[in-house]
Amino acid sequence: MVALRLLIFPAFMMTVFVNHNVLATSKSSTLKFLFTSDLHGWLSTSWIYPERRHSGLLHLKKHIVDLKKQHKDLLIVDAGDLLQGAPLTHFYHHVNTLGVSQNPFLKLVNELDYDAVVVGNHDLLFNPRFETEYVPNSNFSWLAANVYRSSNNVFEPYLVVKRNGIKVVILGFTTPGAHMWMGPNELQGIQVESLEKSVPEWIRKVRTVEKPDFLIGVFHVGLNFYRDDENSKLNRLPPANSLRAVLEKNRLFDLVVSGHDHRLYPYKKGQKARLISGIPVISPGHSGQAVHYVTVDLKRLEKKWKVKSLQVTVKKAEYSKSVASNLEGFTSRQYGDYINESLPWKLNPSSKQRVKECINRLLAISCDEDALDGTFFPSISVFRVKHLYGKTLKRRVLFKWVRYDNKPVTVRLNQRDINLLSNPKPEFGSYRVPYNRKLIPWIKKRYNIEDDSFLLAKNDFKKQYLFKITDYHFWGGGGIRSKLFLSDNDRIAFSNEFQRDILFNFLKSATSLPKMCDFLEYKPN
Repeated sequence: MVALRLLIFPAFMMTVFVNHNVLATSKSSTLKFLFTSDLHGWLSTSWIYPERRHSGLLHLKKHIVDLKKQHKDLLIVDAGDLLQGAPLTHFYHHVNTLGVSQNPFLKLVNELDYDAVVVGNHDLLFNPRFETEYVPNSNFSWLAANVYRSSNNVFEPYLVVKRNGIKVVILGFTTPGAHMWMGPNELQGIQVESLEKSVPEWIRKVRTVEKPDFLIGVFHVGLNFYRDDENSKLNRLPPANSLRAVLEKNRLFDLVVSGHDHRLYPYKKGQKARLISGIPVISPGHSGQAVHYVTVDLKRLEKKWKVKSLQVTVKKAEYSKSVASNLEGFTSRQYGDYINESLPWKLNPSSKQRVKECINRLLAISCDEDALDGTFFPSISVFRVKHLYGKTLKRRVLFKWVRYDNKPVTVRLNQRDINLLSNPKPEFGSYRVPYNRKLIPWIKKRYNIEDDSFLLAKNDFKKQYLFKITDYHFWGGGGIRSKLFLSDNDRIAFSNEFQRDILFNFLKSATSLPKMCDFLEYKPN
């Protein structure tokens, strides 16, 4: 196997990985693939979510290793968002200074001998180190045909392999929504082209140059067109999840893999891949909950290979006591000490709603400053709390409740902005307010937040009130930046600390909390 890697790819200079098999002379052949998606750096969820069915790459490892032993020509591909999301990758990227090559998750991906991974929007969140450190330390190809910088491909557009006499091309694309979820420091001058423009262009190039027998499209793009559709329009971007519509106009793929929206389908034995415009489409789930094992039988007719049958087997994550109990052995003592660092607060029995209200308030208070008028932060995530009763809180609990690596940004708002954020409206044609537009207001002064009239006084349009929102929303997530007509001039200060760390340090030093948090009992060491 030989590999040629380039950092910048002119129009027709593609990286080619070739397994030099002798061309088959028979009239039938078989291809075998493994697909994962949206692993988000999870080795195992057992420490963070002990009450749930455990998932993660370690829980899929046995399936992958066994199948690789059985089938030497197995191809392994991931549909994006490989790295960012789990506490482990947060630790090795933001806390530990040993370098990304020491990240046990990336080590395992390399060890399992993945062939290709599509670049996801969460992977780009690790820029500039993603391009300078993660990509060079990966033993697989990072694919993204629609990601450009100065008109040149930043990553390999596609991968070419030969298996059992069949020429396979794996063509990768990522979501254009990346532009509304991150700032210039992460994008590093990157432009993500629309699927509507890039897909037909690259199909034509690949068909002309490579003449594949079997073409796979691997998309870090969801199938639900309406998710983030209005937000894309507000940010003047191509649709973030237009895969279904694009496939209706581009029917030359033999198989499509869809990531980004965290769906698992097929999800049980006996289910077949869904068909969109006659193309088999699979969605391999998220966080290592399953791996899709795909077998394709082909028959040679009139000098062309035709798909005779395509079978998908769902291999779900295996619960393993040895993995759950020895996770520290797979990581490091430093990571164990970090994730299990205790706070001086014991959680007594309460309802999920009270816990949620309390932590949302503490998140706002911990980010308070003298000149600040308030905050608008997304709500924390609280599912089950009974297993925490009578126990002191640890940092890992905050990773569970404050799931995203958001940072506070101080902005200037006017009365109209405050009204919009306090009373968000559903998207056009929808009955519910989108999850990423619902923010929890914490306001220190009295404002008329019930008045949604646009006949406001002149002073109500003056941006004079200091509030904190998240960097996700400042760059365009949820469509909020456009709704508030924010610009870089409205940013007063950009925090270098994550909300989760700010809250942790606040709870570490606080000796009393608001009355609404009376179920938290102070228990100093």
